[in-house]
Amino acid sequence: YPRFTFYRLPFAIDSALMGLSFYGLGWLIRNIDFNKIKKYLHKNMIVSYLIIAFSYIAFYKFSIFNNMTNIRTLIYGDYFLYFFISIGICILLIVTSMLLEINSIKVKLINVIKYIGKNTIVILLFNSVIAAIYNLIINNHNITITNNYLLLMNNSIVAAIIIVICLLVSYLINRFLPFLLGKKKI
Repeated sequence: YPRFTFYRLPFAIDSALMGLSFYGLGWLIRNIDFNKIKKYLHKNMIVSYLIIAFSYIAFYKFSIFNNMTNIRTLIYGDYFLYFFISIGICILLIVTSMLLEINSIKVKLINVIKYIGKNTIVILLFNSVIAAIYNLIINNHNITITNNYLLLMNNSIVAAIIIVICLLVSYLINRFLPFLLGKKKI
């Protein structure tokens, strides 16, 4: 669609269709027996960590090659690379989650991840606003980062700060205004 016209569809249907492909993929793999994968990961823990670390580095390199992508603004770069990287990272996140679940030492980290997961709607609602405020601050200072590794580090720190701020907002909403999320006040 974005190759044929620059007009956007109402309600971001054009973006939603791309996101729907990932939702459909999730629906297709819903019957996979992940317990077998967990057993394999548990038996081969060190190899699993090495493969995951290598894969994250490889997908990072691929994403630099594909340039900036943004499903909201219909920027995908090379479509094949976009799907390859996106699906690969989704699989890596699933496997990483399995490894975290296997290692009961990381219970606090798992609880943080679960808390983030339970509050994603608030994160989705507020992250763009907070990112826009950050961009206003940065653009006012004319700061440009050209080194890809520094850019990755900067973006990771900014993403972490945005998530923390969103979680604080989420806490306040859950505590004082739960009806905004369709919940009853405790």
